[in-house]
Amino acid sequence: PSEEMAKAKEDAAITSKTLEEERSSFSQRDAAHAEQVRGLEDRLLDEKERAKEFYRDHSTLVSKLEEHITVLELERDDALLDLEKEQSSISALMEELANAN
Repeated sequence: PSEEMAKAKEDAAITSKTLEEERSSFSQRDAAHAEQVRGLEDRLLDEKERAKEFYRDHSTLVSKLEEHITVLELERDDALLDLEKEQSSISALMEELANAN
């Protein structure tokens, strides 16, 4: 009986040691995984910030291009009006010359 008790105590000690090693190993893996998660969360935040900056830059660029297009369209319209006026003047001069002859 006391031999069995000693053997049982020895087995319990071995089992306890094994469980403690497994718990330590699990804790180390858990800490490593937690660190990986923090790293991924940081990268995600960085990517979100870069996406916001890209969107802001893109929106600013689009807005500037739209403004530039509007200015060019107005300039084109003004040039067409000037051309029409010049053509009217030329037509009037041509008619005047034709009537003078």
